[in-house]
Amino acid sequence: MPNQRNAVIEKVKDFIEGHYAERISLSHVAHALHYSPAHLTHVVRKATGRPVNAWIIERRLIAARERLLRTDDSVGAVSEAVGFGNAAYFVRQFARANGLTPTRWRQRYLSKGETVKTCPTCGAVHFFESSTS
Repeated sequence: MPNQRNAVIEKVKDFIEGHYAERISLSHVAHALHYSPAHLTHVVRKATGRPVNAWIIERRLIAARERLLRTDDSVGAVSEAVGFGNAAYFVRQFARANGLTPTRWRQRYLSKGETVKTCPTCGAVHFFESSTS
C-alpha cells in the first residue's frame, strides 16, 4: 500500500507541476487521475498531512515569487500568469504564506540584492522547495 500511495503522490505532483498555471482545482486533479475528490484528498492528506488544494496554492506561490523577481509584471498580471483567477485572493494567499503583500515582498527581496534559489541545471525553483525570505 505505501508504494501505491507514493505512486499516487507522484502523479498528483506531476499533474500540478504541469497544470498549476491553469485554473485547476482538486476536482481537476482527481478527474485526471481517475479518483474521486474525496478519495484523493484522503490519500494525499494521509500520506503528507496536507490537502491537494494546499499543494496547488504552494506551487502557484513558488511561481509567483519567481515572476515577481524576474519580471516587472503587475501583481494582477503575476496572479493571472500563475493560475489565480482573482488578484485579491492571490494577494491574501501570498501575504499569508510570506508575511508580506506581493508588492512589499518584491521590494524587500530586491532591495536585499538576493536571488531566487534555482536549479543549476534547469534554472527553475523545484516543486515544494520554498524560496521565501
